[in-house]
Amino acid sequence: MIDLHNVYKELFSDAAKISEAVLDQTQNLLSIERVYSYMAKVTWIVTLIFSGVVLFLAITSSVPVNLVGPILIWIFLVSLGIFGYKRKDSFQDLIEVFQDVWNFHYRVTWENATVTGADPTERAFNKLKIAFPELDEYSRKKPKAVEINAKVMGKTGEHDFDIYVHVKQDLLSRLTLGQFGEPGYYLILRRFTKKEPITERELAQLRSEIVDIHASTKFTRKAIDRIIVISPSSFTDGAIEYAKKGNNWIPSISLEKGKEPSVDNYLAEAADLQIEFCTFDLIKESGEKHKVVWAL
Repeated sequence: MIDLHNVYKELFSDAAKISEAVLDQTQNLLSIERVYSYMAKVTWIVTLIFSGVVLFLAITSSVPVNLVGPILIWIFLVSLGIFGYKRKDSFQDLIEVFQDVWNFHYRVTWENATVTGADPTERAFNKLKIAFPELDEYSRKKPKAVEINAKVMGKTGEHDFDIYVHVKQDLLSRLTLGQFGEPGYYLILRRFTKKEPITERELAQLRSEIVDIHASTKFTRKAIDRIIVISPSSFTDGAIEYAKKGNNWIPSISLEKGKEPSVDNYLAEAADLQIEFCTFDLIKESGEKHKVVWAL
């Protein structure tokens, strides 16, 4: 007789390995896409400055200016800028595919992975270590950066979080746009214990606490990687809508007047502005089981 439990366990293990490889590749693609994006932006800025200087000299100089050299340089800069944008865009489709695969793995991990743990927080943490391989590595190599039942000091006071992971991004990573060095990691989990569904007001309060501690750190440029909210009952419709609105993300994403406040529009705006943001993952807990109510 076939042991379906072991078969499923092996399939899940293989899927986790594939998803881990996909996640690593996604991070590499994001880093490369960011490099091309910065290259394009810097090139266009240099092109504008160069064009202004040449135009100024051509107008004000009493001696005729030979424009052959400046025109060739201008053509080169424009071509470099166009190349940067095209290369950046070419990575977007691949990134979206990889992220879709990883998001599927993330949901499957929450809802189907079998883990052990002394309490609900430890079980949630063990699932997160499956979903995020780097979290498992940090818990072994940098245990001081991984806090369970943490008390974190913010600008206005101390805040309690069930799981708080803060690995600082080093200077080498900043200088190389994440290609080398420690890229940093920032994860927060709050588990509510009340039997009533979590409301919009409680998510807003949680957001204010996170913003408070995020503002108090010297490394505010590092975006939060994940904010996870667990409830043993569930979430109200208002709380789910709150999590979907870009102006409640960290940092907040605002839309122009007249644009529909949809998730797609918020994502498009964030992509246009090159903003790294974090949303709320809403997870319902039922005994040792979990269900993803909403996650981006």
